[in-house]
Amino acid sequence: MNALSCSDASSPSCSVFIDRIVAWYSENSSLFYKKWRYDRDSFRSTITEILLIRTRRDAVEKIYDAFFSRFRSADDI
Repeated sequence: MNALSCSDASSPSCSVFIDRIVAWYSENSSLFYKKWRYDRDSFRSTITEILLIRTRRDAVEKIYDAFFSRFRSADDI
């Protein structure tokens, strides 16, 4: 793949770069990612980020709903 440059947002190469990034995201983002990434609950987002640092996404995805059903806030831990 050729390196793309995006120093000028109006340039054709920048447009190609943006289109490729958006296409990659559409193909590679999971429903799980969308589920936690856009959650405005800082507790859930922080815990999920920590879990994702420590283990693989698929492992976190398996326990996500059960964990937050039991631990709804920091006070519950």
